Amino acid sequence: MIPEPERKPVCVARFTDPLDTIPTGAQAYERMMFEALDPVVDLRRALTDPRRPRLLRFKKLRYLWQNRFDLPRGDVLISDPTQLFCGLPLRRFKRRVLVAYHIDPRDTPRPSVQRKVDQFMFRSLRHFDRVVVIAKFWKEFLAAHMPSERVHIIPCAFDVPAIASREAVPSRRELGLPEDKIVVYAGQACESKGFKHALERLPADRFHVFTTGRRDCEAHHDHRSADSGDYLDLLRAADVAAFFPRFNEGWTRVAHEALLCGTPVVGFDRGGLGELVREAGQILCDSPDDIVRCVDQALLQRDALTRRGRSYAQAFTRERFNRQWQELVSEL
Repeated sequence: MIPEPERKPVCVARFTDPLDTIPTGAQAYERMMFEALDPVVDLRRALTDPRRPRLLRFKKLRYLWQNRFDLPRGDVLISDPTQLFCGLPLRRFKRRVLVAYHIDPRDTPRPSVQRKVDQFMFRSLRHFDRVVVIAKFWKEFLAAHMPSERVHIIPCAFDVPAIASREAVPSRRELGLPEDKIVVYAGQACESKGFKHALERLPADRFHVFTTGRRDCEAHHDHRSADSGDYLDLLRAADVAAFFPRFNEGWTRVAHEALLCGTPVVGFDRGGLGELVREAGQILCDSPDDIVRCVDQALLQRDALTRRGRSYAQAFTRERFNRQWQELVSEL
């Protein structure tokens, strides 16, 4: 008699935003998590709001509340913190995993609403078997709310071979960058990301500052809506990458990608970004008044910073990420 194949555990994943949009760092993480788990579980994604109003507006919360029971049954639930605030039926599942990319209301359009979400999350942590965070900073942050042995660090992952294989870099002229100035990449053109610190503090006669990707405010500067190939070429062409967020970052993928491209990084000591800059041996900046000095220091130490940064960043592979997620689910 042929034995029946072993049943894969049913894993239900419900996150606040759909994945078919311009990806944020959290969405990139979620997509890689789904790909990591797909071979070992019966993965079922629950619906999210297809209209995707801005995160944490009341329309979003109302939609999630109205559809809180529209979930398949399963063995394991994987969710983000916002779902807890919307009445997610936790008791349907034998095991529960919460993924907290970062926890800071200053990165949302409605900080007062987000504070309530965070407070509710802290009270609900006891219902979860595991909480997954992406940096040591966040494990320490949650220490007051949950036993440390139930908080797991699974860092972000990157397509290291694909990034490292792009060796031929177009000239600055081909990329539309000036050849007679210091070129500084300042991340996304979002108020909360603090790119205006670089624009305002770095003198335009010496520095050329550019941004890529998402944009939520107007500023008269060089902004690129580049595809992935152009984006990596721009990172390689920059002299320095500089990041000055106004909130505690989860990790800052663009800073990590800059290191993989051999571009030194300057950044504030905030959240996962501070951990990344410190452990990669880059330049920490204490205040906006120090930005010019820190960028100049990075230029003087560029070769050493490039070696240290690339060596550190290359450890964050998809293979390691996949193994960590598969081991976590198998232990539940």
